[in-house]
Amino acid sequence: MKKIKSASWLIAALFVSVFSACKPDEDVKVETENFEGVIVVNEGGFGKSNGSVGVFKPGTGDYFDAFRKANGRPLGDVVQSVTLINDKFYIVVNNSNKIEVVNKSDFKSVTTITVTQPRYVLPVGSGKAYISQMNSQVIAVLNTNTNTISKNIDVKSATDNMAVMNGRVYAGKAFGDRIYVINDTTDVVVDSIIVGKGVSNIVNISSDRIAVLCSGLPSVENGKIAFINKDSAKVERKVDFTSGSYSGVMDYYNGNLYYSFGDGKVYSIASTATAPAASPSITLSSGSVYGLNIDRSNGDRYICDATDFNSAGKVYIYNNSDDLVRQFSTGIAPSKVIFNK
Repeated sequence: MKKIKSASWLIAALFVSVFSACKPDEDVKVETENFEGVIVVNEGGFGKSNGSVGVFKPGTGDYFDAFRKANGRPLGDVVQSVTLINDKFYIVVNNSNKIEVVNKSDFKSVTTITVTQPRYVLPVGSGKAYISQMNSQVIAVLNTNTNTISKNIDVKSATDNMAVMNGRVYAGKAFGDRIYVINDTTDVVVDSIIVGKGVSNIVNISSDRIAVLCSGLPSVENGKIAFINKDSAKVERKVDFTSGSYSGVMDYYNGNLYYSFGDGKVYSIASTATAPAASPSITLSSGSVYGLNIDRSNGDRYICDATDFNSAGKVYIYNNSDDLVRQFSTGIAPSKVIFNK
């Protein structure tokens, strides 16, 4: 009886094996990597070389370290920003003095550009981009066809956020009070505009107008949003706040500006406003706002919370009605998101 049972078991196993092998191809799941989704910029801890760029998949809720997964190595020390140019991501790694260039489709490394303390990369024309630098008094001009630095623009100051409008680049003085105006054809500084202390963010609100968030300085100067149009070299209008802060974030969507000064609150005003919001539109139940970006496809607000700057951060997603709809964990110190769709 023992031998009969063993033979029966063997026949049954062979039957299952053959049946499984004959299943139609459409029933067999094949796992493939897909880097489309929400790109999360994680600064990491200063001096710890644990910065990263992750991908969050809204459909499945999955999150993974995209650069490490694609290249098998860490990204570096303080990942400051990511910019998409010609189907390639330019990943600025500030304290590692480099920009990692990777393919948009698979995050595979293309090249590494060496540059001193880079902050942001801004495309300004065909085959050309500007690189702002923190501990340097120049803005580097990058040839994006060869990924080499072609020249430097002497601005006599460290620079940070930038925006382009009507053939001019508006570059904020790092931790300063002014915007440098650069002709993006001649690469020459043509003006500077005093806007207010603590220049934090510069965003385009139309083809002919930019908004500059100035966080101010506690006990010295209150924060403000300054508006500059393409036809003037001065501030045309300001929205003044009642206090100063040490940092601020801002984004624009569908006629409105969304801003925060690093606490747990997000405010919203029309881009035509002359006064600040009376109350916040979003208040986090815990944590603070370290980054703020709007999904242009649906108006969802993505709020980055760096938590303790040593462990996993969080991103909170609020919908167009300012309701919290989702949250997920990230790398260390998430500061911004971009949308790779």
